[in-house]
Amino acid sequence: MTAMILIAVALDLLLGDPRFLPHPVRGIGALFRRAEKAGRWIFPAHPRLAGLFALLCLITITAATATGILLVAAHFGETAHTAAGAVIIYYTIAFRDLAEHGMAVKRALTRDDLTGAGKEVAMIISRDPETMGREAIIRATVESMAENLVDAVTAPLFWAACFGPVAAAVYRTINTGDAMFGYKTEKYRDFGFFPARIDDLVNLIPARITGAVIPFAAIFSPASPLRSLKILSRDRNKHQSPNGGHPEAAVAGALGIRLGGPGNYFGKIINKPSQGDDLRPPVAEDISRTIILMAVAATIVTALLAAGRPLFILLKP
Repeated sequence: MTAMILIAVALDLLLGDPRFLPHPVRGIGALFRRAEKAGRWIFPAHPRLAGLFALLCLITITAATATGILLVAAHFGETAHTAAGAVIIYYTIAFRDLAEHGMAVKRALTRDDLTGAGKEVAMIISRDPETMGREAIIRATVESMAENLVDAVTAPLFWAACFGPVAAAVYRTINTGDAMFGYKTEKYRDFGFFPARIDDLVNLIPARITGAVIPFAAIFSPASPLRSLKILSRDRNKHQSPNGGHPEAAVAGALGIRLGGPGNYFGKIINKPSQGDDLRPPVAEDISRTIILMAVAATIVTALLAAGRPLFILLKP
């Protein structure tokens, strides 16, 4: 498993997510749309059951496909099996892609191109970028990268380390279901109930591990480890998500900026609790600082998982 994890991380750093290659997550998204139609047809009066049906269908398909690939690869020897497992895990992580999206926002801000920055930030957030000023764009970018460090790196690696490549693939499927349906809109409030709750469950431990590691990563980054620990302890449970507050609070403290607050979601202003202290206004360089912080935190988590260390000792009460 160690070799699979290390190879997968290396592939992500080298290749990222080439747009010219088909990505399984995009295929999962297309299948989710079909499963949504089937679920709503089978359970027309019970949207929550329809959403659960769609999710279970995709989990079954993903698990069966990943298992089949590994079984076939095993017939060609251990090397082929390791390579197949590494590729499956590689497709579940996206650190380089996340960092590239963040840097695209920063480059636009450096050119004072708020329109371009808004278009770039719209690629990684669900808020309306047209209503956002410069500071709001920076905060949204930092928030998204901090929260997605769990979704795109530490959580899939955690499940891969615990139960293998199939578990990482199943995690990515659950996370995709939440990303597609876990919105509190009229259409998906009930349909997305189980995808969102199950996603919360599978992120419970990885989010806390990530939040606990970020202050240690700040020691090797242009950030404050002590302030990160302080804000993590104080603000981690203020987030609307049971998990998102852990990495976001730790990053907010490390940088010395405030995250959260009001945002325009699908035409509706939602006032999210603030995390961190407003010691200074956010600047574009905070995006680079966040990427460095994420890189160090991801390296620490990867090393611990690859070594098989008991990460539970890092959990905070």
